[in-house]
Amino acid sequence: MRALKWLAVTAGVALLALVLGVLGVLQFQNVTYARTLFSNLVAYDRVLYSRRWHPLLGGPFGCTYAVVSLAETAPTEPAEEADSGGRRQFRWGGNWQPTPASPPNPERHNGVDCINRFDAATAERIAAAMREPGSWYVRRAGGILFLYSPPQRIAVRLRHGD
Repeated sequence: MRALKWLAVTAGVALLALVLGVLGVLQFQNVTYARTLFSNLVAYDRVLYSRRWHPLLGGPFGCTYAVVSLAETAPTEPAEEADSGGRRQFRWGGNWQPTPASPPNPERHNGVDCINRFDAATAERIAAAMREPGSWYVRRAGGILFLYSPPQRIAVRLRHGD
């Protein structure tokens, strides 16, 4: 009986350690996502927001994003389509279109909800980049928006999905 109790406690501790380890890895990947994505793609000063994984218990859909403040020396045009990590979360760009463009439609692109998670100044920079000339964007299936804006000094990879 004592051995079974010891085995149950040991198994519980091992399971807890595994769960905490997985959560720690996911949190680390959230914090480093924007830096990893943009490290070889754009010249940036600092990471503004970074989230590779949506919350595990947050329902079937959520927001993932990488948002950086572009360096003053950033080129006026974005890098071509690139894959900086070998997985879909690290794809960047595609058929770049010049702005102005209509903002994401809340009925067709839930990324609007994602933008609302940012501070007001960052959300306004994104909105201004979409409505004013001088920036570049790509909308992809799966709720993905890429935005590169030298005038607003911001680069964004935003995805709302599963």
